[in-house]
Amino acid sequence: MPSQKKETTLFRQWTLLHCLSTHYQRTQDVHQELSSKYRIDVHENTVLRDLKALESAALPIERTDTKPINWRIKKEWQDKLGGMTDAEALMIVLANDYLQQALPVTLTASLTELSALAQKSLNAKKQQHSAQWLNKIRIIPAQQPQLIPDVAPEIKELLTKALLGQQVIEAVYKANTLKLSPLAVIVRGHVLYLAATRDDETEVKHFALHRFESVKLLYGEVFNQPDNFDVDVLLAQGWGDFQENINQKMIRLECWCDWDLKNHLVELPLTKKQWIDFANPANGRYVLKAALPYTWQLLQWLLSQGSKIEVIKPVWLREKLHQEIQAMLKNYHT
Repeated sequence: MPSQKKETTLFRQWTLLHCLSTHYQRTQDVHQELSSKYRIDVHENTVLRDLKALESAALPIERTDTKPINWRIKKEWQDKLGGMTDAEALMIVLANDYLQQALPVTLTASLTELSALAQKSLNAKKQQHSAQWLNKIRIIPAQQPQLIPDVAPEIKELLTKALLGQQVIEAVYKANTLKLSPLAVIVRGHVLYLAATRDDETEVKHFALHRFESVKLLYGEVFNQPDNFDVDVLLAQGWGDFQENINQKMIRLECWCDWDLKNHLVELPLTKKQWIDFANPANGRYVLKAALPYTWQLLQWLLSQGSKIEVIKPVWLREKLHQEIQAMLKNYHT
């Protein structure tokens, strides 16, 4: 209860700063604006005590020496202490769940506090359009939803230190003890992956954070970072979608697709280097060509399209799909 009361007081005092302008206002006027604009109903004496507390804390506000006391904020600080706009508050609340995953542990507590302030700011203005937007929008996954795996906070904290300090770690990962040089963290859906090199190897590999059983920082070890390492270049090559064969980074995909899938790919292309032959359909199907990385994700997408697509080239990929489909048929054979 005390912490809740303290939080409420801080929020009210922070909101009071928003009520002040560069022109002097009576305490009564500030009190009225706090109530009408922000829906914070307290006694006028509480507002007076808050304003005096803010002044004594050396915040950039001024008052007159005569009674009734008038208040204003220093002109050069008005924009700086203008606080969170409605758009910023809305953005923070909507993005909170995703930012919690991506931020280092040292900043997640600050984000939680900021999100709480943003939510209170919107609640105080619940009649305004920006606040109502929270009830008008929902974010859902584009694929079959799954529960988010838990990552031990102490493991995430140590991995954060290792990443920022470029320190080698010793980790127990799926019951194996490994020496890793952490290079980056990739947020893929709701799963966090560590991009790291193992021992003296140069290949960058995936390590799911929820599979780490323990992590220990190793001091004095030589950090193993590949020459010219660039996480964005790595992702552009399809690394984030799990390349099955390191020798097949890029492929030229050629396939038949039906009318519905053709329309879907016009709206949501697989890649910028995609071409569809609209002029020469055959039996209601269209030739699709695309240059893109070969990944596990691409393989799963091709399988998910069922009879809507038929891969022509590469021949080895067509054969791989044929074998997988035959295995699926065997599972369903009665």
